[in-house]
Amino acid sequence: MTTDDDFAWARAMAWSDSAYRRQRALRRTGFAVVALGFIGASLGIAASQAESRGLEITVAALAAALLLAAAGLDLANKAEHKEAAIAAARRAAEFLRAEVYLFQMRSPPYHDERRAERLQQKVEDVEWDARMFAVSPPVSEGRGQRPELTSI
Repeated sequence: MTTDDDFAWARAMAWSDSAYRRQRALRRTGFAVVALGFIGASLGIAASQAESRGLEITVAALAAALLLAAAGLDLANKAEHKEAAIAAARRAAEFLRAEVYLFQMRSPPYHDERRAERLQQKVEDVEWDARMFAVSPPVSEGRGQRPELTSI
């Protein structure tokens, strides 16, 4: 392994970590939406079962309807954008990982003296494409361990 590909490998790991964090955040959002839906449904059931039809019951029924609507709208608005961001981050990570392997094997286009330049340009291109999906580049923390290439 060379030090020329350290930057690309670090970027691939950063994008992978970013995809993982985004996926966890989407799951947490899903749990919150389920909780809002459960509370809204519980209020609706309680309001429908009440004997009196006073102001408190009307308020509880309205609150139930608003919570259920808010949960649905929140999920619909956030999930689509977050899933696209997860896919873009995952795509960037996997593409950069593949480019590092090509670089290490000295496969075209990384077979001549300009190989480090080409890899740097490829990293910039991939990150530009990911930003087109409204995904900001992750901060590289250098946490990724790269696998060693073994010969067959």
